[in-house]
Amino acid sequence: LHGFLMDEYSMAGLGYHLRDEGFKSHLRNYRYGDDLREVANRRSESLTDFCRKKKKKVSLVGHSEGGLVAWEKAQNNPHLINKVIALGSPVYGTPPAHLLPIVPSCRQMRVGSDYLRELWERGFPKEVEFHFVFSKYDMVVFPSPEKTMTKSYDNVHVHFVDNVGHLGLIGPRSYGLVSELLKQ
Repeated sequence: LHGFLMDEYSMAGLGYHLRDEGFKSHLRNYRYGDDLREVANRRSESLTDFCRKKKKKVSLVGHSEGGLVAWEKAQNNPHLINKVIALGSPVYGTPPAHLLPIVPSCRQMRVGSDYLRELWERGFPKEVEFHFVFSKYDMVVFPSPEKTMTKSYDNVHVHFVDNVGHLGLIGPRSYGLVSELLKQ
């Protein structure tokens, strides 16, 4: 799931890498400015049908805003989701979201938003394994090790990568980490 101001093609390189590693990769486009609750609920029926036909759970990989969508999809459908890998997702909000106050998803990605508070209150379904990947060089989502996931969760893992910025988290330097997390 792609991030804000992006489309599914921004994830194509990662998708090709994952296919080369033996995974089946499906890129999904959505309107990044829409209400994230609606985005997470869309295609729930097709996800259910897909999992029922394959008789297995799926893993979701999301970049930035897409990681928030993946987190909410997992909250809504824990019986269908194996793992969520969120790359540079604004789990505590992002100050740049204040620049576009008329865009619903930007309002939801603001620091202290009701949407983010609700995600945290609903937490992390125990049936799903969560991986949140951050970079100290990310100038869009400003992670701080002290603030990131301060409470311990058995099924939540935080990873920090070096030498990449926000977009680099879906670039070649991150491909290996994503495929390793999926293989675990």
